[in-house]
Amino acid sequence: MVGSKVFPPSSWEADRQARFEIEPSTALFHRSVPSLKYLNWKIEEIGRGWAVTRLPLNVESSNQYITQQAALMLLAADYTGGIALSTLFLNTPIIGFHPQRTDYGAYLWGAAASIKWVRPSTSDLICKSAIPERDWDEIAQRFDAGEEVRYKARIKMYSDENKLAAVSDFQYWARNSYSLRETGSNLKTTHHMLTHKLRTSARLIAGLRSWAVDPNDPGGRKIDQFASNAAGAQGIAMAKKFSAETPQLADLVRARTFSCDAALRAFSQLHDEFAVVNIGSGYDARPWRMPDLGGAHFVMLDLPVMAKDRERVLPARSESPYLISNLTFDILSQNISEVLAGESIPHDCPKFILWEGGSMYFSKEEADRLLRSIKDLMCHQSVLWFDFVSKSAVVDATGEPEVKNFMDSMRMIGEPFIKGFDDVLEELKDVGLDVFELATAKEVLNSSDPVTRHYSFALCRKPDRGMGCNEQTVQRGRPLCYTSDVE
Repeated sequence: MVGSKVFPPSSWEADRQARFEIEPSTALFHRSVPSLKYLNWKIEEIGRGWAVTRLPLNVESSNQYITQQAALMLLAADYTGGIALSTLFLNTPIIGFHPQRTDYGAYLWGAAASIKWVRPSTSDLICKSAIPERDWDEIAQRFDAGEEVRYKARIKMYSDENKLAAVSDFQYWARNSYSLRETGSNLKTTHHMLTHKLRTSARLIAGLRSWAVDPNDPGGRKIDQFASNAAGAQGIAMAKKFSAETPQLADLVRARTFSCDAALRAFSQLHDEFAVVNIGSGYDARPWRMPDLGGAHFVMLDLPVMAKDRERVLPARSESPYLISNLTFDILSQNISEVLAGESIPHDCPKFILWEGGSMYFSKEEADRLLRSIKDLMCHQSVLWFDFVSKSAVVDATGEPEVKNFMDSMRMIGEPFIKGFDDVLEELKDVGLDVFELATAKEVLNSSDPVTRHYSFALCRKPDRGMGCNEQTVQRGRPLCYTSDVE
């Protein structure tokens, strides 16, 4: 038989060390799927195209007769077959299980399953799955090409001195993150798994925001009374789960909300009529929860599926005191000026442009392209507010364990930060913008947590009459009282 061309035997050792060390892999599964930890399920062996796991016979996994629970046998089979298949996505992290250092990864889900129980399992259950080598190259090549991988893997389960206890066939679905993302520019082509990912991320942020309390309200009023409904049960549960693992996450969302709100209120006091252009708006409820902004026109921009979903989870536009435009926009393929061309917003109309929770998820080239298009959209009375992280945090160069742990947690949940700023003043100047106010989350929250020093908020504008900003002129550390001298 001709061996694999994609996977010569020499390729395994490096991949094994990077993704498939037994004890670290087991720990990753225990973290991502707490029920596996509770059951004390473990990985025993991993090789190219195959895996062996163990479901102990213990009180947690057994029924009233102290035999393995049938549903738990299927659970163990699912992850065994999934591990075997994942070894065929060369050097690619499985999103949700492996730390994801770039925006490239593999989505891997079970699509269907069948199981036949042969005999009761009255000892540890050993699950084995081996994908025939003849299938390896086709699976790998389809995945690398951005096509959907649909593969049925067989998992055999043994107990009681290597006697067959059950056989399961699992149909898996997999696709790489780049090709899945490309489906999102059109509502008709958006894959349902991309819809799930986008909604999940938006629900998580809404869940975290639902806890934030207005710092100016002595009664402790929630700053976003619409966030809980937008988050739903999934968003609230995710907020609790990820806050336990990454306690700074809720504080960072709170800090960015306070900072942007304060900047927007200050801007509204300078202009009778203006546009608020929200890039990647998600479930942002500012058009309803901030009724004191005067003559604002909100322009909400997001991928088609999220633009549609906003209408479902947020109040009707007629319940806002403002005109709201809900437009579709793909950062990777569209120009923001062209998208806004049909909205009859004059170029000299003051614009408060906000890019919240976005800059850290795009490459430098992608971020620069968007920032240049934002600059072209702005008149001299316009400002851009955006949040960013330090490059030293992104590349694990801070030397601070708390920051490293936070970044690792973001990588684990499939939301890795890939873009950071070394010198935001210089980098923004390169795209034609001046930074005139800066604050860190540490200053906004008066926090001592090291993570908050590496997350910042900037207000930017076009250079005014050739007078650029520099380290001496930028205003720093005014977290809740942003003002503007733009006339």
